[in-house]
Amino acid sequence: MTDHETESGTGGRRAPIDVGLMRLCGYDLAIRADSIREVVPLPDTLHADFSGTGACFGTIMIRGRAIPVLDIAGHLGFARPSRATGVVVVLREGDRLLGLVMDMVSGLARIAADDVQPLTGVADGQRSLVASGFLHGQALFGLIDQAAIFTLPGVTHAVEVGKDERRTVDVRGAVVLVSVADTQIAIDTGFVVATVPGDTIMPSPEPAGPWMGVVRYLDREVPVIDDLALLGLTGRAAEGARGAVVIVQLAEDRMLGLKIDRIRRILPLGFGSLHPLSRELGGQLPLFRGAVVDHEARQSLMLDHDAVRECAVLRTIAALTRRTGKTIADRPGETHAGSSQAYVVFRTGAGHGAASLASVKQIVPFPVDAAPTRLAGSTLCAIASYDGAPLPLFDFADAPVVAGMAGRMIIVVESDGAFNGLVVEKLETVARTVPQPRPGTSQGQFIHTQVDGQSVAVTVCDLARQVRLLAGSMAIT
Repeated sequence: MTDHETESGTGGRRAPIDVGLMRLCGYDLAIRADSIREVVPLPDTLHADFSGTGACFGTIMIRGRAIPVLDIAGHLGFARPSRATGVVVVLREGDRLLGLVMDMVSGLARIAADDVQPLTGVADGQRSLVASGFLHGQALFGLIDQAAIFTLPGVTHAVEVGKDERRTVDVRGAVVLVSVADTQIAIDTGFVVATVPGDTIMPSPEPAGPWMGVVRYLDREVPVIDDLALLGLTGRAAEGARGAVVIVQLAEDRMLGLKIDRIRRILPLGFGSLHPLSRELGGQLPLFRGAVVDHEARQSLMLDHDAVRECAVLRTIAALTRRTGKTIADRPGETHAGSSQAYVVFRTGAGHGAASLASVKQIVPFPVDAAPTRLAGSTLCAIASYDGAPLPLFDFADAPVVAGMAGRMIIVVESDGAFNGLVVEKLETVARTVPQPRPGTSQGQFIHTQVDGQSVAVTVCDLARQVRLLAGSMAIT
């Protein structure tokens, strides 16, 4: 067996390769997926290329990094009518980065390595940019040699600095990022019992007290605060029914609701580093233990749940938690100390679903710069970037039109060693409860939670399995 053949499981055949499928000037091209760092829209105006070689026609800025952009249409003999629209595919070759202009990204495919056939040879001592190809469906795709791209005369490139951006994600926890009065706060999901809509807040029995009202969660009335002064900050959540309430657990029978303006996203604890606060700032904010940095380099103050539990004022308010005597919680899904799990509950369009938070890598808003795909009959609706790699987005919300994706959320899932995104209509809540077997079947579970103030039973979804089912609609070979 040669060193490029797999050790087992393929009968001596070489391992398949994953490729991104592109279109350029009406022609089908492909690039190895492990060479694609990310895909971004082609801006209306590119920054100048100061190399002086003229090989690249501009520069794109991505998160503060200047990356040269190359149009290979001329190198391949294609006639380009215009550069009005398109995408930039950022290639990675070792520690080098370079952008390629494409008209569109049409999808991903897994190709048998034995199906890749040579198309051209070496001419004039220079490697061909497209030296091989393969049939996919009814079309012949030219496979771009990314190494040859970087050796083109006069082509400049950016250089990765510091550590590889695809660092290991610490999946031992996750945080909910919320906004309150223009302040960004991160809350450990292990501290969160549930989130409920802001319009479920009822008046406080003590209007002059430090708490604004109560919300009912299962069989309890939970006091709610909206004044950040109780956390050592300034500002209040917006008045009225907008926003949501994040319920946290201070003790077995003590809960506290924090009125927020909106949930921004959920991401793994440690995806960005947790930066400690300076000694001066830490002294002023004893209820926070650092700042979490997200994808957009935005910092959120992270609550120290141990310090919150020990805060005398907050403990006093949380002590007002009381049982209502109603039977909503006297159901199979009632939460019991030490046996509950955290679930994220979402709307799919046709109904609701729930998934164990431990199976979720991240939840983010649908990116405005996602590259749409156009595969007939496929649930693949777009391709975005996640941690420097392409992220296929599969429609799980019965809304395949990318133009209508504003406000939708993406649940990032790892399946078979790769990251994929499930597009859902909205994030409803994070609930901590006990799963129950579905009646009349040996498989499947459901949970009881509250959605829009109503107690509902929600089916627990296996997200990795759902990704495999949706990806199967692409007829990958």
